[in-house]
Amino acid sequence: MGQDSTSNQGQPSGSVPPTSSGAPLPEACGPEGGGVQPYELAPVDSTPSPTSPPKPQIVKPGLLADFDEDADFDHDPEVEQAKKGIPPGTKLGTKSGEAKATIDPSRLMVVPGRGDLKTLAMVGGGVALAAAVGAAFNAATGQNRFFVAVSLIFDIAMHTITGVGAIGLAAAMLGKVLRNFELAGARMLVATALFALGFQLNFNASAHILGLALAAGSYFLAVWFLFRLKSQDTLVVSAFHFALFILLYLYQWIAVWASSAAKAAPAAGG
Repeated sequence: MGQDSTSNQGQPSGSVPPTSSGAPLPEACGPEGGGVQPYELAPVDSTPSPTSPPKPQIVKPGLLADFDEDADFDHDPEVEQAKKGIPPGTKLGTKSGEAKATIDPSRLMVVPGRGDLKTLAMVGGGVALAAAVGAAFNAATGQNRFFVAVSLIFDIAMHTITGVGAIGLAAAMLGKVLRNFELAGARMLVATALFALGFQLNFNASAHILGLALAAGSYFLAVWFLFRLKSQDTLVVSAFHFALFILLYLYQWIAVWASSAAKAAPAAGG
């Protein structure tokens, strides 16, 4: 008893009893205990941390959906445009997997308008039929009128094709582009049929000058109106078409001459 009272002497009444090892426990910390904290704690941030974005997945559907598997990386588009004569800055689009340049409408040789393909084909066919009737009426004595009419229809079809060729040559010379071949053919059918009809409206079999003037005037006005060309450009188309007409006529003349010479050779030898 005396020993215990001696060991407790000098200790404050509010002290904490010692532990089993003999070291006293620290007094209560904080404002209530009036003590000092052994170390300062870092403040806890109650703001939730932002979630990191998900990493891209190669096999995820839609990642390569817009990638063209048939894309050609061996050619430079700018070099290809320069080779094809496409002006720099021309926008390119894709149609059926092929590159197609968007051309300025002012450079197009055939501009839509002045009648669609079906309407122009019907008008051209009607004018060609009228020209065939006129050719049959003006047929010389002894000629087969039906054969004359069918032959004129064939000539109109043939020179419609050469007319499209003349449009292409004129486009190349004038620095334009020919894209709509079908519409060009329908318009040229009307112009060629008007030429044939004007030649047949000579009112006299011997008045070829009047018929030629009516034919040339009708053709020129048709090409100028339907293709919306300037007068000088229409003259270029007419000149190319006339040159192709002469070449075709020479080919037919040479073919007939060669055939006649081949038939006359065995007779002369016999």
